[in-house]
Amino acid sequence: MYDAASQMQQILHENVPKLVVYENMYLQAYRTDKFTGFVQDYVQGISGQWSNRKVHPKVGDIMAGNLTTAIPTDVDTFNHFSANNIASTRILDNLYSSLYRHGPDSTSTPVNDLATNVLVETHEDNFSIPSGHTRHTFSIVHNAFWTDGTPLTAQDVANTFIYLKESAAYGNPAGTGIANLVSATAKDLYTVVVELDTQSYWDFAHLAYAKIIPYHIYSGIAYSSWNNLTRMRCGPFVLTDSSSPTHVISRYALYHYKAVNPAPVIAEVNDISYEAGTTGHEIVWQVSDDNPLLYTVFRNWTVIDTGVWNTTEIRVNIDGLAVGTYNFTLFLFDSSLNVANDTVWVTVTPAAGGGIDSQVLLIIGVGAGIAAAVIVGVVVMRKQT
Repeated sequence: MYDAASQMQQILHENVPKLVVYENMYLQAYRTDKFTGFVQDYVQGISGQWSNRKVHPKVGDIMAGNLTTAIPTDVDTFNHFSANNIASTRILDNLYSSLYRHGPDSTSTPVNDLATNVLVETHEDNFSIPSGHTRHTFSIVHNAFWTDGTPLTAQDVANTFIYLKESAAYGNPAGTGIANLVSATAKDLYTVVVELDTQSYWDFAHLAYAKIIPYHIYSGIAYSSWNNLTRMRCGPFVLTDSSSPTHVISRYALYHYKAVNPAPVIAEVNDISYEAGTTGHEIVWQVSDDNPLLYTVFRNWTVIDTGVWNTTEIRVNIDGLAVGTYNFTLFLFDSSLNVANDTVWVTVTPAAGGGIDSQVLLIIGVGAGIAAAVIVGVVVMRKQT
């Protein structure tokens, strides 16, 4: 009976996604003598994420001040996969980012968060897509970062959906919505392609509002350990104190908000090829910016170097690599939250074979025979003389 009712509701919503039955009126009191910028959020109220982002003191530094809000219950968990009560979800909505967010007006129109654009296709739009499947191609922002300074890329987004699906088998409730996931791949640094074997009104919502997790952290966490708590996040706020029943979140503008100043400049470096076993090889990036901050170097999308950037060049030694092709990518971040990147392909070829060429050996052998004959001739002549 439950399954039948669930299927009926899904059919109803797919055919009539908006069906207004009644409207509620919500009242919430708040003070306006010290702060301004409150957003009438019909979903979460004044204590929701939109007011937290927009509210600021009436006088003085707009990024300063402490705003106290009330939550109806205490937090049950800070694990965003399993958080269920309203207090936990309201706090976590400020700590994590998703591709899209629900707007404060409670409409079904999504508001861009990490995503800048999405292309939704079926077999009717693109014959390369199997019949009955839906393909979502998301383009994401270039200046989102995790709280450790690592850039957020399409690899994080793709891995999020894979992790959700695979961990659902171990009880992760957040993965039930994308059970029909076929593939999730990073087409490039800022484009992710997700394919589902369904065509449903709900597909977009299941992908768009999922909280994105860091690949460089969760690649080391087994699917069965999804309930382990990690504090690596990407959102407009960070949790700075949690002493129940008081929880403190602080704006994390350093890595979250978009920049207005010019981005760092990286002079293009040609691809490099060298013979295995030789030395003295390095990548030298010429860089410039008016307010440099951090740099990170990846080799095949694994971090190999990171730190503070305050020079005009960044060098990476590439000696000692095995035969093969490698992708070295530099990310530069400045204090204005700009980001720039450049990729250099390094190809290591097999060392040249040792020994002497057979033709050379033949020539040497023939030469040695002639020399021996001359010596013998001289000896004979001397004996005859």
